[in-house]
Amino acid sequence: MCPLQQESEAFINEPQFTDAIFEMERTILDGGQIDPETLSSIPDALLLTSPLLLQQQGWHCYRRGRLNEAVSYFKDAVQGFASQTFQARLLDALSQLTLVCLRIGEWQDARTILAFLKTEAMYNSSSVGGNGMYALACGAFITDDMPKQSEWYRLSQSLYLEAGDAFGYAEAGLASLLDSGDRMDESVREQLLLRIDQKAALSSGLQPYGQLARGLAYSQACQWNEASAIYSSIDAELLPYPWSVICRLKRLESALLASSPGASEDWELVNEIAEHCRPDIAIQIQIAGLRYVSAMLEHHENEAKHWQRTLKSWLELSGNPIHTAWARRWEETVCVCSPPNHSSSLAPSGSGWLISCFGKLRFSKSGTELPSMKWKRKKAMVLLVYLLTQPHFSAPKERVMVALLPDVSADRMNNHMYVMIHQLKQTLKQELNMEDVIQNQDGVLRLDTKWIQDVDVVAYLNLVRAGDQAWGSDRELAAEQYVRARRLYGEFVPELQSSDWLDQYRDYLADTQSGIVRRLAVHYAQRGLNDLAESCCREGIELRPLAEEGYAEMIRLLTAAGRTLEARGWYAKWERLCRDELGSQPLPETKQVLLENAAFAGKEASSSDGRSPEDKKLPHNKTPLLIQSRHSRSSLVLELRGDVTAEAGADLLTYRDERTRLRGGTKTLIINFQKAGYVDSGGLSALVRLARAVTDDGSRVFAYGLQQSSEALFRLVGMTRYMMIYPDEYAIEQRLSSLGSPHAEPKAARITF
Repeated sequence: MCPLQQESEAFINEPQFTDAIFEMERTILDGGQIDPETLSSIPDALLLTSPLLLQQQGWHCYRRGRLNEAVSYFKDAVQGFASQTFQARLLDALSQLTLVCLRIGEWQDARTILAFLKTEAMYNSSSVGGNGMYALACGAFITDDMPKQSEWYRLSQSLYLEAGDAFGYAEAGLASLLDSGDRMDESVREQLLLRIDQKAALSSGLQPYGQLARGLAYSQACQWNEASAIYSSIDAELLPYPWSVICRLKRLESALLASSPGASEDWELVNEIAEHCRPDIAIQIQIAGLRYVSAMLEHHENEAKHWQRTLKSWLELSGNPIHTAWARRWEETVCVCSPPNHSSSLAPSGSGWLISCFGKLRFSKSGTELPSMKWKRKKAMVLLVYLLTQPHFSAPKERVMVALLPDVSADRMNNHMYVMIHQLKQTLKQELNMEDVIQNQDGVLRLDTKWIQDVDVVAYLNLVRAGDQAWGSDRELAAEQYVRARRLYGEFVPELQSSDWLDQYRDYLADTQSGIVRRLAVHYAQRGLNDLAESCCREGIELRPLAEEGYAEMIRLLTAAGRTLEARGWYAKWERLCRDELGSQPLPETKQVLLENAAFAGKEASSSDGRSPEDKKLPHNKTPLLIQSRHSRSSLVLELRGDVTAEAGADLLTYRDERTRLRGGTKTLIINFQKAGYVDSGGLSALVRLARAVTDDGSRVFAYGLQQSSEALFRLVGMTRYMMIYPDEYAIEQRLSSLGSPHAEPKAARITF
């Protein structure tokens, strides 16, 4: 907000203006709102007298995408509420300020507030309200609480419902849908959609929220036609920021991926959004991702590389694993929706056939799949598939005959092989119009690569190899390669009957897929994405149901998350398989994983009342505040040991009058925080009242020994208007000694927390 211009005190104090301000405040406290036009007509000098109006104006600015203005209004509101010691509104304004800070990348302020809100919510989640829990969920990546994000979203929705705030409930629901992606359980998603629909039936204003929620669900299921139809039916003007922008971007995304006509007409609007939303990191990531997807679908390689670099830069700035998951999903979507003719190393783009072996044997070219291949003899098909699995699509003829003709006598093998080669050439000529696709020279059978653009199984193994190479140095890059490979995998040419070489190759692919999903499980678990990690573990077990590593990883994941009973269930399942299928027992190492992690989880639960290890960084039990006072030649010292909470406020405020009993007429108060525990909203209010009482009497207040997070919070809420923060007591004493003679020197009262 611009600095206040000089305004007449008489103007500010005129009764009609004062009455109008109080009437607007009454409306807000009664659950109503003041329209933006009315608020904009109030002079800044008057607006600054009312934290309630400042908060309302900040919310209107946020809802219109004016994020820099919103931050300024919210910060003024926070300091106003702190000055009034209006705890509930202070927490609400801090939560709203956090939402804006998270969007514009003000990480330090967001981190400071989130740590404070988390402390409050630990003891009473209702005290921070729906907005507080919503802010904690949105900022979970900053506080290293990603495993709790889904729970916090659900808790925010419950608090919104308790408060009768249907719009807050719908918005938290939209955020959870957008952030969770396909990690959200299907039944939870459907229940959320039904609840939003039910609320929309009661209020027409909620209808766009319900439509957008359905659209997001269709997008996550890659049902682009349905998603495009839903997004096109929404009047985005009825949605507030940022959902109005997200709706427009999702509309274009679904239209592109559904190949809807006229999708390109919206790019001018995207350019306008990019300019208007320059401070918003999440929106810029979505725009860069959308541009990248469009360039990839249209095979504009240079443009795609540019937007991929831009997207990577935004992701590095964000540091949010949710945004990284968006990027991975765009990569996967492009792989599915666009033939990879831009990446072939076998032939120039568009010059050959794309061959798919996963699912069933298929041939496509220029985006068009051949309806079916007419194989007169399956042996010719087997020969082609075998050569496609060999390095450089070639193999010694003797080895091919041994693999494909195990039951044919040696003297007849050459004749059978000649027939197979002839049939393969004939079929490919008739079906694909390709000549001399297989060569037999110097005892080596070789496919001519000129007619092959790419083979999915080759692309799959190349991606796995790239991921393996990056795993030791760049886990994020490795995970990207593994995710792309994971999407390609499927049953290998299921129409072919079992044979020794084919079974071995299918086992090799299954082992490879099992290995990459286990690595992805480790990666996701380290990032706190437990739902994705569990999904990978389950897939690994389904692929190799008799591989012990998969069960051990699942047990490790579940016990680390405190789900000990489920972990024991998986161990019991593996124990039965060992006994019934293998005639053995689980390895001691697997049992040790269960015992060690279960014991650790039990210890954590007993020592933290069921909370996660991350919560151990915070106090679990409130330590009563003890206040010790002493006099010195120049100061009164109050040493506060323990937690400064609402319960301790009364004791703390008894020292407001202690200044009248200071020796020598001192006018200085020093507050030492070196032995403080933590400060909650009630304790903060008591501190504000104490500091204001001292400064209003003409005395000075100093403080030192604050933890970095507490100092940042004090500055944010405006405590520094009443106290000066110094590094230590010596620095304060030196400052006081410079004021002149002992008779003129302001003395100090020290308060130690």
